[in-house]
Order: sequence, then C-alpha cells, then structure tokens
Amino acid sequence: MLRGLLRRIAAPAHRAADAIPGVRRREDVLSFGQTSKGVTQVRGNGTLVLTDDRLVFLMWMPRRELVIPLAAVEAVDTTRSHLGKTMGRDLLRVCWRDPRGGEDAIAWLLDDLGGWHTALGGGPSG
Repeated sequence: MLRGLLRRIAAPAHRAADAIPGVRRREDVLSFGQTSKGVTQVRGNGTLVLTDDRLVFLMWMPRRELVIPLAAVEAVDTTRSHLGKTMGRDLLRVCWRDPRGGEDAIAWLLDDLGGWHTALGGGPSG
C-alpha cells in the first residue's frame, strides 16, 4: 500500500523523467543523501536518469531534483556506507565538483549496480 502511494506521489517526477532524453533510467532508487546536506537528511526514493551530459535524481518525497553535470563527476565507486547510513549491499557513490569549486557526493541503492557503475565511466563493478 505504501509503495502504491509513493508511486502516485512520484507520478509528476516520472513524467519529468520521461521528458528527458534518457540514456538510462531507473525507478525505485533509494538515496542515502548528499554529503553537502549533512547527516540529518532523510533517505529518499526517486528516479535516476542518465543522459549524454548529466545525471539527474528526481526524489519523490519531498520533491527534489539533483542535477549533476557529467563533466563535473570526479569519481564513481561503490560503498556499503554513506553519511553514517549502512546497508548490507553495495551502494553506487558518485563524487563531483560543484559549481562553486567544492566537492560533493551522493550514494544510491539500486538494482543493476554494475551496469550503472559502468555507464557512468566507473568501469566494471562486482
């Protein structure tokens, strides 16, 4: 029941993702947070879209959008913990340089971790 409610709430985000000419798209991605926002932020489900020039995370609730230009990405790897939140599975972590010159990172739990890792230029991932 909760999953159905989240999908109805997420419908506008899905339509926005459909409008992006995505190279790769994954729904039901769980964000473990953005480093620059600190440890107090909550995890959030959403849609992850990879285009030719950017990685976009559309969080369903609260509705948020994170756009990472691929030119700013400095590292793609896997981790089991991010911002003190631990998972029994590997997470995809993306590190990038923000427009002000600082560094930031985010980690997601998602299916096809190896495919996303490779698509983002991180090479094969186990």
